[in-house]
Amino acid sequence: MGLTTNLCAEEKKGFELRVLKEDGEEIKGELIAVKEDSLLILDSVSGSDRSISIEVIKRITIKSRTGGAVLAGLAVGSMLGVLIAGQTQSESGGFGGPDLSGASRALSVLLCGIAGGFLGYVAASDENIWLFAKTDTEKEAIMEKLKTKARIQNFQ
Repeated sequence: MGLTTNLCAEEKKGFELRVLKEDGEEIKGELIAVKEDSLLILDSVSGSDRSISIEVIKRITIKSRTGGAVLAGLAVGSMLGVLIAGQTQSESGGFGGPDLSGASRALSVLLCGIAGGFLGYVAASDENIWLFAKTDTEKEAIMEKLKTKARIQNFQ
């Protein structure tokens, strides 16, 4: 528990994981560190540190951080809506089509923003990593990838 107290002072948070063990137990929590042959997770239920051997892990689900992707999609979609609304306000009904009222232009921006936000959410889906039937080399590569998602990336 002492490790958790010291980690609270860290600024960067590790990614949220769901770890499914071969015995069916599922552990949810923040990835604190990746050791040579195990993961150190701050269990979201008990609040305690859990060290889980790589040998008993069946699947790891890395929870996506969708907030940034949704905001980016919302912004891009809204900008596209502004462009579409701007093109449709020509006086002669030329390039962009007939004139739209202010409410219609606002609706165009809103709908494009919502569509962009939804696409950002879909693009940032959770990642599942299956560990059973993996070679030692494949497991090492997975552990290296997970180090970049841990709160403490250079844990010794």
